[in-house]
Amino acid sequence: MPPQLDLLTLRIGGPELDRSFPVAAGQISAIGCLRHGVNVRGVSLERQEGLASRGIPDRHGPIPGNDEFGELKADLLAKWIDAVRGACKKLARLDIADTCIGQLLSHAEQGDDGVWPCEAVRQVMEDIQSKKMMSGAHTGLYNSTGATWRGEGGAQERALADKYRPWANALQYSHPFVASQLLMAMVKTYEREAEIEDTEAGVKRRLR
Repeated sequence: MPPQLDLLTLRIGGPELDRSFPVAAGQISAIGCLRHGVNVRGVSLERQEGLASRGIPDRHGPIPGNDEFGELKADLLAKWIDAVRGACKKLARLDIADTCIGQLLSHAEQGDDGVWPCEAVRQVMEDIQSKKMMSGAHTGLYNSTGATWRGEGGAQERALADKYRPWANALQYSHPFVASQLLMAMVKTYEREAEIEDTEAGVKRRLR
C-alpha cells in the first residue's frame, strides 16, 4: 500500500498562517504525491487531481507568511516552508517540495530597497540554501516573461540580463547564495540566449 500524507498534520501556527497555508500545502503535496504514487489521506482522488492540475498558487495569490497587517514576515514564511518541507521529507519528496516552493517564491515582490526578491523571501532563501528551490524560482521567473514580440538578435535577452544583474550585485555580500544561485543564474541564462539569438540573426542575414 502506498504511503499516505495527512494534510491535517500540516496545519501549524495561528490564524495568520492558516489563512493561506492549507491550500498551498495541499497543492504542493498533491503534485508530488500524485506523480509518485502516494495517497493523500482525507482528500479524494478528484480533489487531489484538481490541486495538482492547478499547481501551486499563481502569481496573483499571496505568498504564505503574512501577519495580521498583511505584511510578509520572514519568520512566518520560514515556519510555513519548514512544515511543508518536513512533511514531504518524510515521504522522500523534499526535492519536489523545494522546486514547487521555489516556483511560488518567484512571484515575490521587490523589497523596500528596490531589490528583488523582497527582504523576507531573500532571507528565507538564503537561510535554507536549497539548490532545488533556486531551480524552481529560476523556472518561475523565466516562465513569467511570457510571449513577447522580438526584433532581430539578442537585444531583448540582454535587457533581461541587465534587469537581474544589479540585483545580484546588490545582494552578493548580504545574500551570496541567492545572488549566485538565482540572480546571476538568470543573468547567465539570458546572456546565453542573447548569444544564440545573435548567431541566428547573423545566419539569417547571410542567407538573404
